[in-house]
Amino acid sequence: MLKNIKYYLDGSGIDWMGIFSLGVFFIFFLVLLVYVLYMKKDSVEEIRNIPLQGDPAAQSNRTPHENQ
Repeated sequence: MLKNIKYYLDGSGIDWMGIFSLGVFFIFFLVLLVYVLYMKKDSVEEIRNIPLQGDPAAQSNRTPHENQ
């Protein structure tokens, strides 16, 4: 066990982890970008209007100041 701890503290073999995490980050957002670009316009409009639809139960709990 001490041998494994010393191996990781020395930093040998750990340089690929940074490259791997950067690659996963880049690929994830690239796939997300492609997904968003190919979404149907109807889906985009539906998602865009979600905050405006409102929840009647949530609106009734507001104070008069928040309703203005």
